[in-house]
Amino acid sequence: MPIDKDLLNKIRSNPSKSHKILGTDILDLNLKIESQEKIVAELTKNHDELKTILENLETELKEKKETITSLENKINDLNNSLSTTKKDAENSLNEKKEKISELEKAISDKTNELEELDKEVSNKNSKISELENQINEQKNEISTLKDKSAGSEGEVSDLKSKASELEGNVSELENLKSENESKIKDLEDQLAQFDSLKKEVSVKDEKINELNSKIDAANTETDELNKKITELNNKIEELKEQIPKKPVYEKAEETVKGGPCPKCGFPTYEEYKFVEGEKQLIRKYCPNTSCGWRSADRPKIKIMLTSEMPEEEAMELKIYQVKREGLEETDAINSKMVAIISDPGQNIIWIWKGKDSSRFEYADATNQAAKIKKEKLFQAHIERVDEGEEPENFPISIS
Repeated sequence: MPIDKDLLNKIRSNPSKSHKILGTDILDLNLKIESQEKIVAELTKNHDELKTILENLETELKEKKETITSLENKINDLNNSLSTTKKDAENSLNEKKEKISELEKAISDKTNELEELDKEVSNKNSKISELENQINEQKNEISTLKDKSAGSEGEVSDLKSKASELEGNVSELENLKSENESKIKDLEDQLAQFDSLKKEVSVKDEKINELNSKIDAANTETDELNKKITELNNKIEELKEQIPKKPVYEKAEETVKGGPCPKCGFPTYEEYKFVEGEKQLIRKYCPNTSCGWRSADRPKIKIMLTSEMPEEEAMELKIYQVKREGLEETDAINSKMVAIISDPGQNIIWIWKGKDSSRFEYADATNQAAKIKKEKLFQAHIERVDEGEEPENFPISIS
């Protein structure tokens, strides 16, 4: 059974006064309170479950981040190893190429020298052949002269000396031939060494090809790791969308002054919302910062996921001058004004009183500060400051 509207109007007009109320109304209110308590208990349970889910997601996110860090370190190690191996291979290859170039040049020089020696040997062989022919002719001539046995002793002596000279020339030609054969053998040894170096370069080329194959395989593995990291990052972003954010509190639509605070006696504020055209009390609180009393009635909350959250406004420090017609935003404060400073960085709403300010404006500042608290900084606390007594954390300087 609903409470009589006349009685409700009397209670609203004087909420601090005692009123008679039917037992059935009290029972209905008790049932509503029990229903609300069940709803609050259920929401609390849901909140705990969501909190557990959040903790599990954070743990999983941490593990994913550690896995990503490990994969990134592995990729860096592979890149460093590949870079070092490739650099060493390139340096070795350049050294071998330089050595091959030097050997090719040396071989070219030796080949030219060998061609010249071949020409020289050919010339010497021609000479040797000519000298051998001459020797044979001389031997034949000597033999003929001996056979004739009829010449003077002087002619015989000349012929002997000529034969001796010819034998000396033959000995010299044989020595020259031996030297040329030695040089030819050295050139053959150098050619054999060049063939050995060619084989060694071929082996190095095979190793370089193997290293290039390993580098290509490592690059393929790196690409696969990058794909896995991209997939993990996408999964992390999906999980982030499922992480619950902070509770969203139900906002009041009207704030009015209430009775004295049961704790300190300071005038309280009552916050209402409109339900089907009727005002409904959702919270009472004491604006006295040294008291901090609040009623047992708390705003209803619901948990929203990131994807459901409305965009949050960027909160900045703002200064309002208190005037009789309302608040006016300003850039600085001076001694002739009462100012309200919205400080979201410290979660404080400052009421600052200048030395030459109006007491009427100062009296209205409390109500204005409560409105700012309700609309913009719900969890902030209000602090009063007189000019000249500003604390160290006061956010602005006085002009």
